[in-house]
Amino acid sequence: GVEGVADVADQLRVHAGGTDGAHLGDHRFVHHRLGGVEAHAIELVAEGVGVEDLTEALRGAAQIGDVVLARGLINAGALPGGDERGEPPLHRAAWHGRAAAARLLLDAGADVNSQARSHGLTPLQVAVRTGHAQPAAIVETVRLLLDAGADALILDRDGRWPRATARSLGRGALVAMLPAAADERP
Repeated sequence: GVEGVADVADQLRVHAGGTDGAHLGDHRFVHHRLGGVEAHAIELVAEGVGVEDLTEALRGAAQIGDVVLARGLINAGALPGGDERGEPPLHRAAWHGRAAAARLLLDAGADVNSQARSHGLTPLQVAVRTGHAQPAAIVETVRLLLDAGADALILDRDGRWPRATARSLGRGALVAMLPAAADERP
């Protein structure tokens, strides 16, 4: 096996369970110790790491955009659509403008229109709102989500469409990409 896989497994067991992204450092530890290599993530299953902990690590991999590690965690049993704990991995990828990670999660079965239990937003709504990514990364992620079938007419918790949110945030490139809601058309 890989030297340190047991340590990574122990680290996941001890630190998994955060629902607010506060454990990103733990995911960086996993990334560093495994070197982002898919086969190493699969070995975690042999070390007794549960699906919940693998899914928590997947949230971190999606957030930092490590597609290789994310693929390994999915192959090891992590749930691409998330679980009862925390925000879905696709939402994390969307918030941080990680289009490649979002594509991987969508290809693995994540629901492009899922609403996070913690805040009720869809991945598209999260991507439109984010300030945690470069504008080009946000545009790329929004385009990917729309191409994957994201419904741009789902209202957010404030009763607004993504296009209205983009407009209020001064994101003209997103406004141009998103379809107008019926009451926004001239």
